[in-house]
Amino acid sequence: MKQIYWLIRRDILLELRQPQVISGIILHALGSVWIAYLAFKGIIPTNTWNSLLWIILLFSAVHSSNRAFGSDSGGRKLYYYTLADARHIILAKIIYNILLILTLSAITSMVFLLFNGNPILHPLRFILALLLASIGLAGILTFTSAIASQEARNFSLMAILSLPLTAPLLLLVIRLSTSAIQPTVASNLSAMVLALLLLDILCITLAWILFPYLWME
Repeated sequence: MKQIYWLIRRDILLELRQPQVISGIILHALGSVWIAYLAFKGIIPTNTWNSLLWIILLFSAVHSSNRAFGSDSGGRKLYYYTLADARHIILAKIIYNILLILTLSAITSMVFLLFNGNPILHPLRFILALLLASIGLAGILTFTSAIASQEARNFSLMAILSLPLTAPLLLLVIRLSTSAIQPTVASNLSAMVLALLLLDILCITLAWILFPYLWME
């Protein structure tokens, strides 16, 4: 745990040294919210509101997670290879991306609510959807970023690899967040939450198992 802590701390310190990168990611997300506001003039049907928000959050997460391995040079990766265990590296990257995606999702959602109205009737369900989505997206996007970092055009490859993998997760998350904006109580709410938890655990477990083989390359 100590090694994982220092790896997470290192990633945070590196990001703080380049505040323009995080600012650019946040600006990209907020710009998408502003475009949605201009297009719908703040009056969006409930289902469209829900889908549009998750589209913005998905592409913001892809944009932010690309830096998990894409910003590391070959020399830095070799240094990490001699310094830390591969499983500790991938766990640290996933935890850092969970914090980053969750923070970005919270900021984007609050601004989206401010400009495009607030149809949420069950805030706890919506917060739970954000949390579970952040964990799942971090697991998938971090591992695909590791795969894509082996190629020169890593962002394009990461987007191609990650979008099909995130589809099952997003379908469940959209269903859960839909129950948060509907007055009726979803009969299968506990089943959706359990499915999302299992999917999150599966994504992180697969990254934990497969990453050491990729890291040796």
